[in-house]
Amino acid sequence: MSTGTVKRFDSTRGFGATAQDDGADLFARHPDTGPRAFREPAEGRETGSDGLQSPQGERAALVRPR
Repeated sequence: MSTGTVKRFDSTRGFGATAQDDGADLFARHPDTGPRAFREPAEGRETGSDGLQSPQGERAALVRPR
């Protein structure tokens, strides 16, 4: 599991990005934001996530609050 913060997230469009502590930015989709209470992650909120390889590159999976 990697850690980082929410860089931006558009709940209307259902996607955003997380800035990982190692410097990488990962794409995140609504279905990957974990618990219902975390469906609108605020910018700057600390997160934990797993990386998932997709055809477009690595993205965040199972994004959850820390």
